[in-house]
Amino acid sequence: MPRYPRELLVALKFARKVGLEVLLVTDNRFSSIADEADQVLVTELSRSFTFDSYAAPTVLTMLLLEQITDLLPETEAAGLDRFDELAQEQQFFVP
Repeated sequence: MPRYPRELLVALKFARKVGLEVLLVTDNRFSSIADEADQVLVTELSRSFTFDSYAAPTVLTMLLLEQITDLLPETEAAGLDRFDELAQEQQFFVP
């Protein structure tokens, strides 16, 4: 049974609150967090191991991020700096 970290739900809600469009990569279109996203991409997890493998969703996410940042004009890319500021304010990441 899929489980999603509470912090992920908090981050999704915060992103929408500050006006960001949310693209969610998840293992199930009907997951409990899908309603918090504007767009949902579904990718399968490998369940053939004792612990689920997140290799496919991780690679998909990294490829999407790379393509998005490559397409951003320089002025828009400054938004990435704003994300870093917001993430620091919200303590999203452990130092």
